[in-house]
Amino acid sequence: MANILLVYPPEIHFESMTYPAFKCQSLGLYILTSCLRAADHQVTIMDSQVDSFTIDGVIKQIQQVKFNLIGVSFTSQLNYQDARILVKRIRQAGYDNHITVGGHFATFEAKNILLDNPGIDSVICGEAEESIIELANCIDSGGSLIGIKGITINNNGNIIENESRTSIINLNSIPFPARDVITKLVESNDYVQVAAQRGCYGNCTFCSINSFYDFHGVRRRSPKNVVEELESLQYEYGAKKITFVDDEFCDRSKESIEWVKELTSEISSRNLTFDFWIQIRANDFKEEVINPLVNVGLKRVFIGIESMSQNVLNRLKKKVKISDNTYALNLANKMGLETEIGFLMFEPYISFSDLCENYKWISLYEFSEPVHYYSYVIPYSGTPLRKQLFAEGHLIANRWYEIGFYKFIDPKVEVVFKGMQALMPQIRHIEYALDCIINHFHQKENYENISKIMDPCNTKPISTNQEIELFARKSVHNTMSTVFGKYLSVNSDNIKPLIRENITLLNSVSNDLISLKKTLEPNNGK
Repeated sequence: MANILLVYPPEIHFESMTYPAFKCQSLGLYILTSCLRAADHQVTIMDSQVDSFTIDGVIKQIQQVKFNLIGVSFTSQLNYQDARILVKRIRQAGYDNHITVGGHFATFEAKNILLDNPGIDSVICGEAEESIIELANCIDSGGSLIGIKGITINNNGNIIENESRTSIINLNSIPFPARDVITKLVESNDYVQVAAQRGCYGNCTFCSINSFYDFHGVRRRSPKNVVEELESLQYEYGAKKITFVDDEFCDRSKESIEWVKELTSEISSRNLTFDFWIQIRANDFKEEVINPLVNVGLKRVFIGIESMSQNVLNRLKKKVKISDNTYALNLANKMGLETEIGFLMFEPYISFSDLCENYKWISLYEFSEPVHYYSYVIPYSGTPLRKQLFAEGHLIANRWYEIGFYKFIDPKVEVVFKGMQALMPQIRHIEYALDCIINHFHQKENYENISKIMDPCNTKPISTNQEIELFARKSVHNTMSTVFGKYLSVNSDNIKPLIRENITLLNSVSNDLISLKKTLEPNNGK
């Protein structure tokens, strides 16, 4: 039996605003933990997405317990540096047993990672459930790692790519995730993650899903298998909120519609009651697909709109029409679903006229968020877009692991983008204050001291939590629309005065939101 530590590293390399706590497991670690425990290995999890700890906390753990194997997960290159620093510190602390890493970025850059990090012994590529068990068994028995499918190893300085491992077709064969931290999630009224399927039938240029799996398409767990896990979460742990982390929960195919019917029937027959959240493509958001889900607790949806320019949608290979986006949003509103959208204001090849189309729509969309005004396509490793940008010489990266940056083909777009980037510190403060206000209602449900809050005209008190939240959202929406709109009418020579003007405006709104936040805080004025 091997003694194993699985870690999702704490964020140390990138500076970021501290947002209100939203705990979100690194679900993959818990699935691997369950697999390893089923194979009679002992596993400890340290998940920075749920628990607050530092690198020193990890070092203390490995000094107290002798681990045969440490596994470090990093899903993207955004947190590769965190993992890199963590591994270096672990080695400096004297740990001399095996360290393996895994995740999407690790899969795409296995050779580079091993060459860059002498302290890492292996990289698990692709789905890790079967590979990590074989790796743990070999380490426990002292066997050779050469020949274990799905891993790339550093064999005394020689990088060896073992044979790739095929995707797991029968997802029912994977045990339910370990629920080591579920009590903490339930007590804080956070969502508990569930994975019902893997893969996507799409082939968007900015997505790496199909590069990660060797299976192009969707593999689903059986409805009964999914509901058995949901039943366990509700009756054993008291979970009331579920988020399905699937990239595409369901689609409009006959197979998927039948799967949804069976799933919802199972949920109803077991009298399960919980709220849940799914992600779905706009062209799959149809009444016959969604209605059965609403009837059993669907409350929130994330819809990948991406753009309101058909030229951009075509270039991203979304295979959707603007009318699909509009229909999906209207239907979600009609059904009373809380809706979040994926929206990319900028992409490398966007023309100024297409950018204006995006702006025109988002400025009228009442549920827009600040991120929608500055979001841009990120060329992650493993995406077709990154390969294209490199091939055309548009992507600039100083180091192999950096995401890098690109210049926009249209110089007028470049001016607007740089103008928005100059405002990021102020926008982050606004996002933080707005999140605090929303979090106040959604988490604590503390509605005291709100009768004193007045609307902008000071004509009537805003007396409900919904009114306060809508007032805050609308204020931010109008401000972001104004700021962005100003940039569309200037050239590069006049951008600096406008940046200063926009900073003043954003600071004013930020101060208003902070004052509103303080009004809502417990014991205010006492």
